[in-house]
Formats: sequence, C-alpha cells, structure tokens
Amino acid sequence: MNLAETWRPSHVIYCSEFLPAAWAIEGPQKLIEIVKAKRGIDPENYDYAQRDAAFACKSLGQRVSQRDYLDSHPYLQEWRESVEGWV
Repeated sequence: MNLAETWRPSHVIYCSEFLPAAWAIEGPQKLIEIVKAKRGIDPENYDYAQRDAAFACKSLGQRVSQRDYLDSHPYLQEWRESVEGWV
C-alpha cells in the first residue's frame, strides 16, 4: 500500500533567519545549540536568544497542531459554492 507523506512545515524563523524546522523539534535549547554549531549564529543577548528560540518552537508546534486538526477534520466544499458570485 502506498502512503502519502504527512505535510510538515519546512522552516522556522530564528534570529531573522529561515532555518530547517527539524532543528526546532527538540526544543528551544537544542535549536540554539544546532544553529550555533551549523550556522555560527550566537546572539550576544542570551535572553533574546532564549525568547526567540522558544517563540520559533511554539510557532512550529502551533502550525503542526493546526494542520493535524485540519487533516483530521476536512472541509468539503461543493464547486458551485466556491465559484458563486464570480459570474
């Protein structure tokens, strides 16, 4: 049986950079460590780095939760409803 791949966000924004979402899966502290090691990004203000990483991880979690909800509760729309008023 062929299974479809589950959609997941491809990126997060941390320190004004688009970074792979996979880096944020393990939490804010791990995100900070990975970004420092792979991109050399090390903010001078550690509190800012913590807040920004926490926001990036929270945002990722919210987007995944929202998508999971929408995938499990599909909205079906008739074609006529979707183009009503166009003509």
